[in-house]
Order: sequence, then structure tokens, then C-alpha cells
Amino acid sequence: MTELRVFLIAGEASGDYCGSKLIGSLKKKFHGDLVLGGVGGMYMTQEGVNSIFPISQISVMGIAEIIPNIFRIAKLITKTAKAAIEFNPDIVVTIDAPGFCFRVIKKIMTLKKTGTKFVHYVSPSVWVYKKDRVYEMAKYYDLVLALLPFESKYYKGTGLRCEYVGHHLVENDWKKKGSTRFREKYSISKSKKLIGVLPGSRETEVRRNLPYFISAINEFLYAQKNKKNFMIIYPAVSDSIIRIIEKHKDKMCFDYKIIHNKNYEEKIEMVTSFYMALVKSGTSSLELVFAQVPMIVAYRVNCLTAFIARNIYKIFQNIKFVSLANIILNKEVIPEFLQEKCTADNISLGLARLSDDKFRSKQLLDYKKVIIKLSPSGSEKPSEIAARKIIELQT
Repeated sequence: MTELRVFLIAGEASGDYCGSKLIGSLKKKFHGDLVLGGVGGMYMTQEGVNSIFPISQISVMGIAEIIPNIFRIAKLITKTAKAAIEFNPDIVVTIDAPGFCFRVIKKIMTLKKTGTKFVHYVSPSVWVYKKDRVYEMAKYYDLVLALLPFESKYYKGTGLRCEYVGHHLVENDWKKKGSTRFREKYSISKSKKLIGVLPGSRETEVRRNLPYFISAINEFLYAQKNKKNFMIIYPAVSDSIIRIIEKHKDKMCFDYKIIHNKNYEEKIEMVTSFYMALVKSGTSSLELVFAQVPMIVAYRVNCLTAFIARNIYKIFQNIKFVSLANIILNKEVIPEFLQEKCTADNISLGLARLSDDKFRSKQLLDYKKVIIKLSPSGSEKPSEIAARKIIELQT
């Protein structure tokens, strides 16, 4: 085969980075012309994907958040499906974001007739809820690539092949800390203890969570002997997120900087400089595990979304935690303050725990156990294993 046409769809920032690592490995593994198309963000664009629209347009989470945007998202699903059919790919790779991706896949099943293969990268959390989803996926997909070692067992007996490849975050050089470069670049004193505050990458979740985060930080720093020893760092993935943060500046009784990283190397330099972090659940919490940063997780969703999650999907009856580190080790490695527990008082007390040396040491020790469980055996990197599995579908 001299040409491989791959159409990739990522629905949010974490999927965009995962997709970029996959593309890099496809370029390395495929000895021919690799033609790319699809939907992606900054990282996939850097690898050659000319996204048909910005992924920020589909980065919406939760039932209550989706309802007001349902017609706009429906149009984007149709637009993506049309673009995929016109692209006429050998392989379609959907990355995470099952709510969006699966709806696109249903609209492009005619491509199956011409031999197109369908791959989903990052297995949905079927072990949390919607366990029957794997049977629905089996109607459409040829292969699922899982990041977590225990996920493949949920696909047994479905007819859908699921391969564990490991987590792509394993591939980064987290040991090469860039604190000096980061501080020099942004004129931050070496004496400052940096607190990373990551309220999310979607506008809706930042608007909802940031006020609680700011109040908690004010409360935590008020109790410190010298709050000037601390500086808050806000990573921001877009100009719209920066504008949301700036709207709250009058409520921030502390020094802060908003950082918009141009690439992932800069992001690693930033997060490895953190003394501790306050973060919403998701990939960002796992990045901090790899960066060895003590943290707590806090998160609120819309009340309607929470009601549906608890009473219809029974999410919190199936799992005790939302943070992957906690789920993987089946214990509270990272303190979680979710929904009603996501209050300024609770978060402030959680931040105080992160200043305790004994707690910090225990948490960092558990992080190392998590990293081992996310690392595949052998010399191949996770994205390289994923790329090889994808290419094999066409050979």
C-alpha cells in the first residue's frame, strides 16, 4: 500500500493531544503517503490535520449544557459526516468524546461498503455506566484501543476487538523539569510556591467551577503566615477561557498569572513547576500524576446533569471515585470534592492538606504505582502500538 487515508475526529483538548501522538507514530510506522483529514485542535493541526472546524465548538459536557446547543451540535455532526464521506478514508479514527463521535459514525456507515475500517481510540468508561454500549459499538467499529489495562475485559463476547495499548502520557519526559526556564520566561521569582489551578478546558465548566476555586484559594491563603510566598498559575487552552478568568480578577486576593502554552513541552515545563494543584477531574489530573504534583480534585456540574447521572445512569452507585488515579488503585489517592462537597471551605481544607509533607510523600508514592499500571510492557510506546494496530487493519 502506497497511500493511507486517515480521517480523525477529536472532540476536546485531551483527545487532540492524544490524536497528535497517534499521528506522529503513524508517520513513523507507515512507509508511504499518509493523507490526513478530520476534526482536531492545536496539536493535531501541528501534525498536519486541517480541521474542518475548531474543536471548541463541540467541547460541551453534561445533559443540561448540551440541550441549549443541541441544534448547533447536530449541524456539526452532519458537517463532519459529510466531510468524512467526501474524504473517502481507508480508516476513520474517533478519539474519546463518544457522545459526538458515535453519532458521526452512525451517519457514515456507507463507507463500510468500500472497505473503510472504523477505530475508536480511548475506550468509553463502560465500567462506570452504559455497559451495554459495547454491544452498540460492535455494530460499527472494527477495533477499540484502550488506555487502561482492565478495560478490554468488558468487550469479551461482543465480537468487537479491544486492544490495551497503554496511556500516551507515558511517552513524555516528565523527569526533565523546566522550573527554571518557566520562571525565567514569565518573570516568576524562585521563592514563589506555585499553585496550579485548572478549572477545565470547556467554557461551561470553567464558568461553573472557577468561583468556588477562587473563594477557596482566598480562604486558604488568608490562613497562611505569608500569602505573598504563593502565586496562582492558571493554564488556559483558549482566548475564551482567558477572558472568563479575567472577569473574576477583582475577586482574586492573590498574585496570579494566566499561561497559554504554545506546545506540550511548554506545558510540561509549567506543570512540573507547581508546588501543588487544584484541578477538575479528567486528563489534567492524570497529567499532574505524571508530573508528580500533589493535588486535590474539585468539580461541579449542572444540577440537572448531576440528577440524571445519579438517578438514571446510577454512576455513583457503580464507582467510588472519578479520578483515574483513585479508580486504578481503588483507594483515595487524590482527595475529591464533588458536587455538593465542592465548596470553598472544603477545598480550602484540602489545599491545606497538600502543605503537609507526610501527605505529599504518600501521595507521590501512590502516583508511581499508577504510572506503572499505565505503562505497557515492551519497547514500543503506546501511540506506536496504537499506530501499528491501525495500520494492520489495512494489510
